[in-house]
Amino acid sequence: MQWNFWLHRQWSVFGEPGLGLHFTDFDDLDFDPFILYLGGRFHPTKDIAITARIGYPTFSIGASFFL
Repeated sequence: MQWNFWLHRQWSVFGEPGLGLHFTDFDDLDFDPFILYLGGRFHPTKDIAITARIGYPTFSIGASFFL
C-alpha cells in the first residue's frame, strides 16, 4: 500500500507500509511481517518518473516510463 503526497507538480513523497516475501538463499523463502519505506518521486516530464525509496529492510532507485 502506498500514500502519495504531492509537494509540487513534479515532486511527490510517499510512505509505503506492507508485508513481504523474499529468498534468503536460492531455496529458502522468508516472510517479513513488517516492511516500511519512505520515498520520493521526481517527474522530469509527464512520461518519465524517477523514484527513490529507503526503509527496512532495503533501499531502491528506479525509473518509470508512461507510454
